[in-house]
Amino acid sequence: MNAKQSNLLLIIAILLTLFALWVHRFFPSKHLVIFEDVAPYSYLFSVELPDGSPSAYWVDENKRKWRCNSPPRAKDSTFGCSFVMDLRKDSGGIELSDYSHVLLDVKHQGSSKKLRFYARNYHPSYSIIDDNNSNKFNAVNLDTSELHGPISVPLGELRVADWWLLQYNIPRENAKPEFKNITEISIDFESNVPVGIQD
Repeated sequence: MNAKQSNLLLIIAILLTLFALWVHRFFPSKHLVIFEDVAPYSYLFSVELPDGSPSAYWVDENKRKWRCNSPPRAKDSTFGCSFVMDLRKDSGGIELSDYSHVLLDVKHQGSSKKLRFYARNYHPSYSIIDDNNSNKFNAVNLDTSELHGPISVPLGELRVADWWLLQYNIPRENAKPEFKNITEISIDFESNVPVGIQD
């Protein structure tokens, strides 16, 4: 093969590469609708308040509208109010590592400035079968001022919670976010949610 043929092959390879990069944007993107396609079971996680009422309850379950009632409490006390989608199946959870974003359509009314989205990942090197809390806690806090319609959240923004790393004494090699076997996803308020009603 002479220099002229080599140059021609190089030019053809460059043009094919540029064409592939250009045509890629016309391919359909990969989507997975969790509510409709995957989540067999969803529920509200709630704690009993001092007056006996739940911290979370449905306002309209068919429309997935729920309410958190955050009472006055001690500064270090925990507060539970979450909407959880259980994604566990016989073979484990669902694989989300091939996806780049999660599209959340959440509307919020209340005084809380932050809402948290999290995805728990099961892996035999750190998860304990009878302890759902041992599944890796990948989370991102969202500013509620952004929640006026669908919001696209890159999975790369999720971080593993420090409390989870410390509680389960996780070594550094398992401290990165992971989305290969997601067993549940949730929307909740962190424990410092302001006193009052959050919808």
